[in-house]
Amino acid sequence: MGPSIEQILVASILPSNFDIDHIDWSNITQEQLVCKQLNACVTNFLHSTSHEDICKARIRKPKKSRHSSSAGTGRPVGPTGQTSSSRATSLTCDLGICKDSSQASSLPESTPSNDEVDLCLMAKKKKKKKAKKEKNQKIELLKFNHASLVCKYDSLAKDYTCATKSLPYVASLEKANEVLVAQLEKLTSEHMALQATHKELECSHEKLVESYAILDIAHEVVITLVKYIQPLTHMLMLTKVPFAMQRKCRARRVGVLDRQPA
Repeated sequence: MGPSIEQILVASILPSNFDIDHIDWSNITQEQLVCKQLNACVTNFLHSTSHEDICKARIRKPKKSRHSSSAGTGRPVGPTGQTSSSRATSLTCDLGICKDSSQASSLPESTPSNDEVDLCLMAKKKKKKKAKKEKNQKIELLKFNHASLVCKYDSLAKDYTCATKSLPYVASLEKANEVLVAQLEKLTSEHMALQATHKELECSHEKLVESYAILDIAHEVVITLVKYIQPLTHMLMLTKVPFAMQRKCRARRVGVLDRQPA
């Protein structure tokens, strides 16, 4: 049936000459080893089943002697540590498991001291504070993102309102754009026609330049011919003048003779 709770508690009480903080593992006896393990199991059980407020009150109390009750200091416990039958039953089971494990292991578990418990609680508090700080930072970031999204939504709503109001203006601009496109097409066709006319005029200009060159050459030829003919005409004129004078003289003489009486 296993040992009773009173026997377990009595067996877990350490001897008066056993210093739990300075254990000589090379000279420890089997009885002291089993007692140490049972004491650690009882202490851990009390830590796990005690209320949080009771645990805090126990931690804040000043340190007592190493032979005081483990409910106040976490040291060796006596038979007054149990208050209910349910806790006694579970303690019996836990101690049975701890006893079996103590037979299989040569090194016992160490009992946590008050400083270790304080450090554990401080670490938990720091962890909670850190988690709370990170949560607050995430909340602030979400608030900032929400505010920026609200601003973007307002600006988009204003843009949508302006776009809705400007639809008639956009329609008029589209019509004007269509008219301008038609004018551009017309001007493009006229430009193509003007380019063709320009090419024709360039051809005519080249022909006129060629004709002008031919006329210039002909003009020079005529000038040279005139220069060559002018001396001949002058000589002819000089030869024709005496013949004319002789004719006039002869005519006059004939007239005078006719007028004389016979």
